Amino acid sequence: MTDEPYIDFDGDGSEDEYSTEELDGGGYAHTSEDGEVAYDYDGDGLIDELHTDEDGNGSLDTVHIDETGDGYMDSEESLEEEPADTEEPPADTTAGSSSGMPLGYLGGEGTASGTEEETGATEKPAGS
Repeated sequence: MTDEPYIDFDGDGSEDEYSTEELDGGGYAHTSEDGEVAYDYDGDGLIDELHTDEDGNGSLDTVHIDETGDGYMDSEESLEEEPADTEEPPADTTAGSSSGMPLGYLGGEGTASGTEEETGATEKPAGS
């Protein structure tokens, strides 16, 4: 490659400054001052992939791909991982319960479960 390719890393329409290094096996990597990288894998002077920081947080998050070999980016893919499932597991409702029943569980038909000593309740005679 004799000429440095025109590369607009940030999409503002003007050429951006970059440094160039030769890749093993031929081809070039052009790196902008912001760390974005344009790859010319076959050394033909046309960019094959462009790795950019779309959200400006300092991490490369998007790869733009030239699928037709004309040097224009045809598609893009995210380099960021999809967020993990954020649903929280259910709380352990048996913590602190010796019976294995959830805390605050009412047994039967509205009567507190447990012994008289545990609940402090006394039985009323039938019919009172």
